[in-house]
Amino acid sequence: MTRPEPDADPEAVDAYIAACPPAVQGLLRDIRAAVQRAAPQAVECIRYRIPTVRLHGNLVHYSAFRGHVGLYPGDSAIAAFRDALAPYPTSAGTVRFPLDAPIPVALVEQIVRFRVDEDRPAATARRASRHDAAWPHVVTFDCYGTLVQWPETLRAVFRTLVATDVEAARFHQDFGAWHVRLKAGPYRPYGTVLREALAGTMGQWGLSGVSQAQARLLEAVRAIPPYPDVVPALRTLARRHRLAVVSNSEDALIADTVRGLGVPLEVVTAEHVEAYKPDPAFFERAFTRLGVAGDDVLHVGAGLATDMAPAFALGLARVWIDRRGDPPDLDRPPTAVLPDLSRLARTITTLARRRADRQ
Repeated sequence: MTRPEPDADPEAVDAYIAACPPAVQGLLRDIRAAVQRAAPQAVECIRYRIPTVRLHGNLVHYSAFRGHVGLYPGDSAIAAFRDALAPYPTSAGTVRFPLDAPIPVALVEQIVRFRVDEDRPAATARRASRHDAAWPHVVTFDCYGTLVQWPETLRAVFRTLVATDVEAARFHQDFGAWHVRLKAGPYRPYGTVLREALAGTMGQWGLSGVSQAQARLLEAVRAIPPYPDVVPALRTLARRHRLAVVSNSEDALIADTVRGLGVPLEVVTAEHVEAYKPDPAFFERAFTRLGVAGDDVLHVGAGLATDMAPAFALGLARVWIDRRGDPPDLDRPPTAVLPDLSRLARTITTLARRRADRQ
């Protein structure tokens, strides 16, 4: 029987850091920020009574001592970065940073990225050893509107720009048209797409204050809350399946949102593949990064045009999350339809059984 993994608990990490002397708190926060930049998809918890960062397994631990701050990336990382770590005392799997000098944050980021790369094959081996390599080899999720409250968040921002809810709905439609047109053009970062779509829509409506509205929109997008069903469902799925987010976003915009989902998730964004859904190239390049073929994947998404249509064209198994009771695409039906993620684990089991029966 496998031991259950600890849930994400960033508040416990906050409490650990707050209990340290003020001078040490700053060093720990520097390490924490560097780790988050290098592994935005990882989760934080307390393990062995110290802050721990996990993806599929432990990536790094860190802690405070009377004369130093310790980082624990493991023996392989210490060996790989031996020259760069020469100024600091090291021992088995450990590097000690003095309290009277800045944390070498760039080096910490490099070490954590090294550990992320190590963690992927280790996770594959662990899944195989538990006989978890059965289909699907990975469950991929659209993020915005599927896992987190994308339309609700946009509507709340747009409501600050216009006088009524009816106008906010119309503004949202116009923004959506700009959003689609910009994504269909040459690749540009998603933050740029959002800013330009908002500027175009506000110009269309004759509204001023564009730069302030753009800042509010990006701030809201960085912290979109999950739907209530999502975190419990992902925790259940993570016990048996490899999970990945494949999103039209970019790393800096989506990092905090993914951390808020509370489970280890691999993340592929448009920034990585320089394409936007529904372009099939997005999925093909994403699957290359994940090291899987389309036949290995179950894709889960709320967008008919952005996710279900290209998934149909590529022959992917696909689950449509129809949160708002939208009319279905009868010409390109999904493999299954659910109103939310609460029954997704059961649905995956059913689909896997049917697939095995056909083989």
